[in-house]
Amino acid sequence: MRYAVVVLCFAFLSLAACSQGEAENRTGQQAAPPVAAAPTSAAALPKANGFLTVTPPEAMQLINARQGLVMIDVRSPQELSEGVIKGSHNVPLWPVMQGQLNLPKDTPLLVICAVGGRSYAAGQALVRWGFKEVYNLKGGIDGWKRAGLPLQ
Repeated sequence: MRYAVVVLCFAFLSLAACSQGEAENRTGQQAAPPVAAAPTSAAALPKANGFLTVTPPEAMQLINARQGLVMIDVRSPQELSEGVIKGSHNVPLWPVMQGQLNLPKDTPLLVICAVGGRSYAAGQALVRWGFKEVYNLKGGIDGWKRAGLPLQ
């Protein structure tokens, strides 16, 4: 019974997260505004106070400027053939959702998936597990590729 409840909760979160804009409006979370020019320092970047969805260009700026940022790619191993962001770590979605990520809670995290739905759900779960600075890559790897950003 417990397993069924967890699976149903996960399914609901995944479906709700696939419509990021609607989910963000319902939860009061807003995506960061578009970045007009590259900031000159990490202080100029949007900072998650809990959870924040960022565009691919903003994510690239975070990767380049945010000390200690850990990138968690929750896609399946089969999906990785589309390419990965350099320095990202493939971590199965289910352990992330269960709070089994063994990192200090003050570690800044960028969560990545294929189109942004699973990473949104995983990011929300990570905040519930106590992580204080979690970023979701808007559009996932698909959005990253459309923005012309590099993959390995």
